[in-house]
Amino acid sequence: MQIAIRFAVSLLLFSAIAAPGQSTTQPKDETAVARPEASNAPRAATRQELEAYRAAAALTDPAALEASATEFARKYPGSQLRPFLFQRAMALYERANNPTKTLEMARTVLKYDPENPVALLAAAQMLADGARTSHLDRRARLTEARAHAQSCLEHIERISHSGDISEEEFGEVSTRLRGAAHEVLGTVAFKLRDYPAALREYHIAAAAQNDHPDPVVWLRMAVSFEKTGELEMSSEYAAKAISASRAGTRVRELAERQKDRMAQQIADRSAEPHSAAPASATPRQRPVRF
Repeated sequence: MQIAIRFAVSLLLFSAIAAPGQSTTQPKDETAVARPEASNAPRAATRQELEAYRAAAALTDPAALEASATEFARKYPGSQLRPFLFQRAMALYERANNPTKTLEMARTVLKYDPENPVALLAAAQMLADGARTSHLDRRARLTEARAHAQSCLEHIERISHSGDISEEEFGEVSTRLRGAAHEVLGTVAFKLRDYPAALREYHIAAAAQNDHPDPVVWLRMAVSFEKTGELEMSSEYAAKAISASRAGTRVRELAERQKDRMAQQIADRSAEPHSAAPASATPRQRPVRF
């Protein structure tokens, strides 16, 4: 799901970050309070706070931004702008492929803004994708991921449209954000071996992504169809995973194995009523595990 979340989070993040700085009224002096005009958008209380926010938000190194966001939160403990800085750090860590820090920043955003849909999605994705069979707290991680994804779906309407992207682009991003949340729910169900639920959620996610999700989604759907006894559908979705993946990648290898296994099982099933002999002399391939 990495491609989907990067697309949705990046666009929503930077439009959201632009909003406070653009909509904040410039105070006349260091102690003047900015008055909301006709919006509940977060605002700086003083010019000094606004300038500190803008200086921190301009940083592009995730560690430097995190440090500045932490200092900003310490210096302005009541600021409405605190979550925006940590949200930006979250996206920069995600872009740097650092899931541990991405999750940490997402949880920090949620400490200040518990209904932030972008942070909820980021936390859900990191928890779901990072849950390994070797983790003793695997079920707890997946349970938390599911709760965050469901909360994201409940609060997507909170995201306001800034002028940085068109209405059409904003609508597309919102749809993809919903799809990404359903993809997390599918991954949680898949890892908990609830294959009918996984298929249901993945179908919703694929529709929201115009049938171009991460090839891992197609592969997991192929495995889920096998688990529910739908071998032809498993073969079809394994073929989609092959088509969507690059040659030489792990997902391509697993998808090809899955498709070969399904071809063998379908042939064996067709031969069984007509012969008492073993249906196939080809050794059965081991199920795909990933």
